[in-house]
Amino acid sequence: MTDDVILKSSRTKYLVMLPGAVLFVVGGFFMARDATDSVQIWLSWGCVGFFGLCAALFAVRLLPGASYLKIGPLGIEWCMLWRKHSTAWSGIQEFGVAQIDIPLGIIPNRRRKIGLTLLPDRIEYEKHQWLKTIGKALVGFDDVLPDNYGMKPEELVVLLEEKRRQY
Repeated sequence: MTDDVILKSSRTKYLVMLPGAVLFVVGGFFMARDATDSVQIWLSWGCVGFFGLCAALFAVRLLPGASYLKIGPLGIEWCMLWRKHSTAWSGIQEFGVAQIDIPLGIIPNRRRKIGLTLLPDRIEYEKHQWLKTIGKALVGFDDVLPDNYGMKPEELVVLLEEKRRQY
């Protein structure tokens, strides 16, 4: 029997965004059909291409095993689009809530994700030190998990810290 805790991404978010992206693709096709000059044609096909990629990404994120966070005795492993990353408990100093501000014109867009502060003497830190320096300057953490896995950030931090101390 394993002590692993596996958290999966919220499917609801992608089930809501997928039809929206598909609607924009359909709208782009209608725009292309009625386009009268080259600018309209480029804009309409750009819309189809961009939102088509978004729709494909949302659909893929709904597939089993595409995105998860595994918390176990050896550390944490997270997977995004079947690409796995892991960090041992011995390499993690602390977890916290990272505030990521994404400027979208006049609309503030703040995302709250789980940040990891790594111990500087660990191999994971040494391997990508220049990236960790940039990440630390932008969000205050060495690394950030790609999703909150259906939990509030504060709750997930408490769970991760509890497991880090336990193991």
